[in-house]
Amino acid sequence: MKRILVIEDHEAMRENIVEILQLAAYEVVQAANGKQGIEMARQTHPDLILCDIMMPELDGFGVLHIMANDPELAAVPFVFLTAKAEPTDFRAGMNLGADDYLTKPFDDLTLLSTVAMRLARSERDHPAPVPMAARLVNLAQAILHQNNTHQSLCDNYPTIRYPRKHQLYTAGTRPTVLYYISQGKVKLLKTDAAG
Repeated sequence: MKRILVIEDHEAMRENIVEILQLAAYEVVQAANGKQGIEMARQTHPDLILCDIMMPELDGFGVLHIMANDPELAAVPFVFLTAKAEPTDFRAGMNLGADDYLTKPFDDLTLLSTVAMRLARSERDHPAPVPMAARLVNLAQAILHQNNTHQSLCDNYPTIRYPRKHQLYTAGTRPTVLYYISQGKVKLLKTDAAG
């Protein structure tokens, strides 16, 4: 189920949009202003963001600017919702990287077709990555079907010698490589709150 974040300060408008999207079987997360919207986006990692422009605390342009500079949110499709129909406002939003622009008032069909189109385009442009577990299973199967596996790995992949007590990774970081230890020992350490 696709998750959509709706950032809108006008409560009645926000509730109406949320209801329409939920009836169309989307999971909807909502925020009442730009600051809350950024926090919700970082917590929930939505598939699409619908954001009003004129809001207290942080306007839609500020929200888009912050999200465009966040590596985890930069690829999320972003659609502005606004009552401002001036070409200069439209151009400003598009120049910041907005994917679309819905002018209020809009009907249910316009909202749903825009959401569906942006989600489809996002899937086409940014296909879902193969989960790490599936990649590891594929690698393990490939290794098992090779003869002389150890020598094949050593010959076909870069070999790096690490000094003793070298730290390969730390807690909280994302893996970027798969380590195959051909010689030596590896210790896994975990610290508590006191260190």
